[in-house]
This record gives sequence, structure tokens and C-alpha cells, in this order.
Amino acid sequence: MWPTIKKGEQVVGVSKTHKRIRAGDVLVFRQKYGDSILVHRCMFHIKTKNTKYYITKGDAGLNFDPLVQEERVYGVVPIENSRKLRDVYFRKIQYVLLPVNILVTLVIRVYMLWNYLLNRK
Repeated sequence: MWPTIKKGEQVVGVSKTHKRIRAGDVLVFRQKYGDSILVHRCMFHIKTKNTKYYITKGDAGLNFDPLVQEERVYGVVPIENSRKLRDVYFRKIQYVLLPVNILVTLVIRVYMLWNYLLNRK
């Protein structure tokens, strides 16, 4: 989460029951496999009939994390000074970021499939 959270800093999260999670909030959650705990920014949320999912990403990372189920979220980290940055980022940039990421991922996968089919013996 650098530069928002520097290496070695400790974070205090607010329970998710006390705060509505929105795009731009920093979440504390448990990874799907293993017992690791991550602190990443919520980029989008998807609501289905039974549960809610969050798409998260580290601030310095290029790729999105796998879907995070609501049950795996422990809480939200209150970061006051990033509110203005969050508003600009999520009102203007987020709508370009997701389609570009999907397009790049699709191009890479098509290239890998094409390369596999050509080199198969």
C-alpha cells in the first residue's frame, strides 16, 4: 500500500459493522488461501443475491486481487488525508483503469494461446 502506508507502519482498522464500505476505502482482509492478512484498497464492489464481493488492489500494484468475499473482510482503515485523492481517482480514473486492465489481460492470454498452438508438436 505504499505510498499511502509506509513499510513498518502499523494500521488500526475500524470494524466493518460500523462503517459502510465504499470504493476507495482501504480494507483489512484475509486471503482466500492461507492465513495471510492483506491491506489493499477497494476498487469496486459487486453485490449478488447472497453475498457481496470486493475487487481490491494495492496502491503500488498493477493487477487486481482475486474477488474478496464480504466474510473475509475484517474492517476498514481510516485514512483521512487521502480523501481528496480518493475522490479524484475514483470519479475520473477508475472508469478507464478496469477496461484497460481487462484488455491487456485479454491480449496477453490470446498471445499465449496463439504461441502455444503454433509451437505444439
